[in-house]
Amino acid sequence: MTVATLNASAPTYSNGRLYISNLEPGQVQALDGASGKVVWRHPLPGRTESSPLVVGNAVIAGCECGSVYALNADTGKELWSTAVGGAVKASPAYDDGVVFVGDYSGEMTALDASNGRVRWQASAGNSIYGTAAVAFGRVFAGDLGGGFHAWNEATGSPDWSTSTSGYVYSGATAAKTPDTPPSVYFGSYDGTVYALNARTGSQRWSRYAAGPVSGAGSLIGDVFYAGDLKTTETYGFPGHGRQARVPVPRRRLQPGDLGRPAALHDRLPGDLLAAPRPRPGRPRIRQEEPEPWPASGYSDSPAASKACSRDSNRRNRTTLESSRYQRAKKSRSLLIPLLLPVPAWRKTHRTESPASKYSRYSIS
Repeated sequence: MTVATLNASAPTYSNGRLYISNLEPGQVQALDGASGKVVWRHPLPGRTESSPLVVGNAVIAGCECGSVYALNADTGKELWSTAVGGAVKASPAYDDGVVFVGDYSGEMTALDASNGRVRWQASAGNSIYGTAAVAFGRVFAGDLGGGFHAWNEATGSPDWSTSTSGYVYSGATAAKTPDTPPSVYFGSYDGTVYALNARTGSQRWSRYAAGPVSGAGSLIGDVFYAGDLKTTETYGFPGHGRQARVPVPRRRLQPGDLGRPAALHDRLPGDLLAAPRPRPGRPRIRQEEPEPWPASGYSDSPAASKACSRDSNRRNRTTLESSRYQRAKKSRSLLIPLLLPVPAWRKTHRTESPASKYSRYSIS
C-alpha cells in the first residue's frame, strides 16, 4: 500500500494506529494498525522527516518550514503550531510536559506540550539534525559542526560542550547501568562512537566503528549498539568500555519469524549473535560462502551462537592463512631468480624444438 512518494523517518505506533511523517508530500498521517487504511491526513507547508511524537492525545512533529505542529491523534486537526529558529529535521523529545526539538538554525527549543508556548531557547552554534536525549536534568544533542552539548533541562542554560572531528548526525542516548555512571552515548561521522560522563562531559571511552556513524544507537542492557555507513554492520560496545567493539552480524529471516517480535540473540560477552550478511563489493580477504541454513528450525541458544561464532572464526582464520601463504609463495617465486647467481648454461641462446611446444636450452 502506497501512503506517500518519499519518506525518511520512522513511524510511531500508539493505541492501534501508526503515525507517519512524509517528505513528499509534506504531511502527517495516521494509519489503522490492523488494516493499514488511512484514518486521516494533515498536510504541512513543507517537507518533514521528523518522526512523530505521541503525547497523550497529541501527535507532535517538526516541519522543514520552520515550525512544530501538534495534531489531534483521533482526527488530525491542528491543536497548535509554533515557529522556531529554522527547518526542523530532528524528531522531538519529551519529558515532564515539555517537548524539546533542535533545528537547522542551531537552536534547541523547549515547548510546552499542552499549548506550544516557548519555555526557553539555547544555541548550539551549528545545525542540529539528531534527536535530543533528556535525562539527569539535562538535554543532550549534537550538531553538524561536530559539537556535542548539554543544557539545563529547566532553564536552557549551557552545562557543558565538547567536540568531535566529524559532524554529529546521530541522536543521543542517555542511561545509567549498574556498571556505569550516568552516561550519554552517540556516534560521529568521524567513525567513532563516544561515551561521555553525562554530568561533566568528560570522555569515558571512544571506540572506532569502521565507518561513519549517522544513525542513533540503542542501549540494551549494558551494551550500546550502533551501525556504520561503510560496512553497514552493527557493533555492540560494552558500556563499561573495557572491551573493544563486538560485531553483531545479522541472522537470515526464517519462515517462522513472520509475526514473531524481532529480538537479538542471547548475548555472550565477545560472541557473535547471528550469521553475517555479505558485504557488497570485493572483500579484502576472500571468505568462503556461508553454509545454507537448515530447512527447518534454528536455535537462539547461547551455545548455538557460540558454536556459530567459533566455526566462523576458524574458517576465516584458515582462509586468511591460506591467502597469506599464496602471496608469500608468489613473492618468493619472483624474487629468488633475481637473487641467485646466473649459471653459465643459462647465458646461452634459446631454441625452439620443432617436436615440442616447450623451450630447451643448448650450449653453443
